[in-house]
Amino acid sequence: RMVANGCAVIAARRRRQARSRAFAAWASSVVTTNADLTRHRVMRRNRRAKYVLEGWFRVMMQTRLATTLEKRREIAIQSFVDIRNQRLAVKALKAWVTYVDVV
Repeated sequence: RMVANGCAVIAARRRRQARSRAFAAWASSVVTTNADLTRHRVMRRNRRAKYVLEGWFRVMMQTRLATTLEKRREIAIQSFVDIRNQRLAVKALKAWVTYVDVV
C-alpha cells in the first residue's frame, strides 16, 4: 500500500511537472509571438512613415523643380525679348541713318 501510494504521489508530481512545462512552453511561445508581432508592427509603421516621407519629398522636389523651371523660362523669355528689342533698335537706327543720308 505504501509503495502504491508513493507511485501515485510520484505520478501526480510528474503530471504537475508536465503541465508546468507545457504551460511554460506555451507562455514562452506567446511572448515570442508577441515580440514578433510587435517587431512586425514597428517595421510596418516605419515603412509607412518612410513611404509618406518619400512621397512628401517627391512632391516638394517637383514643386521646387517646377518653380525653378518657371523662373528659368521667364528669364529666357525676357532675354529673347531684350535681344529682339536690341535688334529692332539696330534696324530702326540703320533705317533712320539711311533715311537721313538719302534726304
